[in-house]
Amino acid sequence: MKKIKGIVIAIISCTLSISAFAFDWMPERREAKGDFAFGWLVAPTPFSISGIGSAIPVFGMLSNVYSRTDLIMIDTLPGGAIDLQGVYVNQLPFFNDHFLFTLSYQENLMVNTDFTRGADSIKDEGIYQLNQTKTLYTHLKYFFYKRRFEFFVEVAKSQREYKMSYDYLKNDFEYLNRAEEISFPYYFGGKMDFTDNRLDPHIGWRLAFKHARSNPNQNVFSDYTVTDYNLTGFIPFFDRDVLTLNLFSSTARVTRAGITDKNELKKLLGLNCIAATNPDACAKTESQIIENRLLTNQYGTSTYLGGPNRLRAYDMFRFTGSRTSFIGAEYRLNFSSVVAPVNWYLLGGLKTIMQLAFFAEAGTATDNPGDQYKNFKPSAGVGLRAIISGLVYRFDLSSGDEGLTTTLFLDYPMDIIFLTN
Repeated sequence: MKKIKGIVIAIISCTLSISAFAFDWMPERREAKGDFAFGWLVAPTPFSISGIGSAIPVFGMLSNVYSRTDLIMIDTLPGGAIDLQGVYVNQLPFFNDHFLFTLSYQENLMVNTDFTRGADSIKDEGIYQLNQTKTLYTHLKYFFYKRRFEFFVEVAKSQREYKMSYDYLKNDFEYLNRAEEISFPYYFGGKMDFTDNRLDPHIGWRLAFKHARSNPNQNVFSDYTVTDYNLTGFIPFFDRDVLTLNLFSSTARVTRAGITDKNELKKLLGLNCIAATNPDACAKTESQIIENRLLTNQYGTSTYLGGPNRLRAYDMFRFTGSRTSFIGAEYRLNFSSVVAPVNWYLLGGLKTIMQLAFFAEAGTATDNPGDQYKNFKPSAGVGLRAIISGLVYRFDLSSGDEGLTTTLFLDYPMDIIFLTN
């Protein structure tokens, strides 16, 4: 705890010291021509996220349809790992140009992997959970001084129904008495952005924080908070290249404890092992589900590592605990900055950047405060990006201790407000 406080105090002190001189030395804001250009996408857009799988959502999207507002509708072709439907109104000016409002509703049926906690967990011991989730969320952002200072608040309602569990051998087990999980999480946070451009910065730095509360309406689950800090620097190289450096820390704290008795949790979260074809495998899976929930109720769960945002060589949700730490570096080689219109019928807009990226990352997760900066897992790779009308289309190939992964996704990695930037 003392070490964490020391790091936070050091970051804040450094930030305040720099901020005192920021208005004298901060880089001028540059507006890329494509930041406000109208763009469109109406097409099947395959994606792949390690740990989730592949799917083919059909996007109907108008970017920058009004100021920076994006209108998005999503449906998914059958046969993929996810059945997703969603409607989004993203970054609509509200009150005046300094407020941006986002409203979203989505439903999905997908398999999430529930790994044992900590950096030493074994990938093959993960449990696959088939969940149906419905989420309604609102996001309000306020900014000023050319969006160098930004504050946001987000309120959501999430309903999750657990359908089935699978072990790593794909044995399936039905839930016995699992009730629908309903929560009302909320978030607030802010960002200081002393860079030359919000979407694709070439120089400067950012400090962001986010505070979230899980806020479940059942006594089974603990209520806990998660606080994230994210510090990113952008260092120019040659005429157009950029070295991006990122530090991230996340800490969970339980504010109201849920059930921490294994027998009670078994009654509520148990599987129908008596009727299972393989009772031993069922009992092992049930034990792991209960143990993970027990640890979550005791410690809370901080922001995960793995997936498209941080530690890309590992499955999504791969490393969890009450504390996570991450460090990353990415060299972005802008091999083409010729502004050109794109009109490929189903994809259009104004292309501003083509980019090749080389990255190296390391991260860890634990429930023990003394291990927060130990046992880091490596990740490294290469990526290709295209920025078209303010959207970043990204493909990454990553390698780590558990092999190669591919990521096909939207948005830059290593941001604290992922996909709501």
